[in-house]
Amino acid sequence: MATIPKTNLLVRRQLQPLEQLAARVKTLDAEHMEPEAVPLPNTRDESYQLAAALREMIGRVGGAYRMQKEFAASAAHELRTPLAAMQSRLEVFRMKDRTPEECKTLLGRFDGNLARMNALVEQLLQLCSNQQPDFCRKVDLRQRVEQAAQELAQVMEQKEIRLEVTGSAYADGNGALYGQLVLNLLQNAVKYGGKTIRVSLRNIENQAELRVEDDGPGLLPEERERTFEPFYRVDRSRSREIGGNGLGLAIVRRIARQYGGTVSAESSDLGDACFVVRLPFQVVE
Repeated sequence: MATIPKTNLLVRRQLQPLEQLAARVKTLDAEHMEPEAVPLPNTRDESYQLAAALREMIGRVGGAYRMQKEFAASAAHELRTPLAAMQSRLEVFRMKDRTPEECKTLLGRFDGNLARMNALVEQLLQLCSNQQPDFCRKVDLRQRVEQAAQELAQVMEQKEIRLEVTGSAYADGNGALYGQLVLNLLQNAVKYGGKTIRVSLRNIENQAELRVEDDGPGLLPEERERTFEPFYRVDRSRSREIGGNGLGLAIVRRIARQYGGTVSAESSDLGDACFVVRLPFQVVE
């Protein structure tokens, strides 16, 4: 009987952790992507490093998959709500003959639901778009604030909201998207804030800084980061009452990151959260 050379035994012993690792990875699927499913070898050699790297990657992939499922479920829920309302109203409407005035009222309600769904679809497309928009130098952010304020002037007047704008700033990026970024921030302040909105702008250290704060009820520290998640609402019942679908701040963060910027929620001396956006701006001599 032929004997197995010692070198072969040594190689097999070295490959055994890799074979076990490969067998465990094959058992994983999209619904079960827990890092703990991949065991770490007792040795601290290359197989250990590989297993540790795989665990880290599996954790990221699993987290991304769960976020994608939550996102899809939330989007479906947001679209299902107005659709269910329209279907219910139509079923009741068909139970008897209706006057022209009643038909007109129903169509008006349908218009509102359709407008809401159309706005949601547009925001979803913007949030998921991979297209790189045009790049412009020296976008005037003060001008974007004034344009957004003009668009929201009627609502702010109805709610008796005072807008305070100080300073000016320029940023490198896309003027239209930065206009959307500013509009979303002001809309958020109008919906959830109190009677005062303060906007501060400045350029510092090759960056433009935009601060939007108000005197609303405020955010808890644990809510500040989550408020940028798609469809996240601090108070869902209140959000339904005042409108919105929880995508505005998520779009703000996406726009900022497209050009290497950042956005965060901080405390404000007015009482509510202060949203701080920092965008790149290269000073050209």
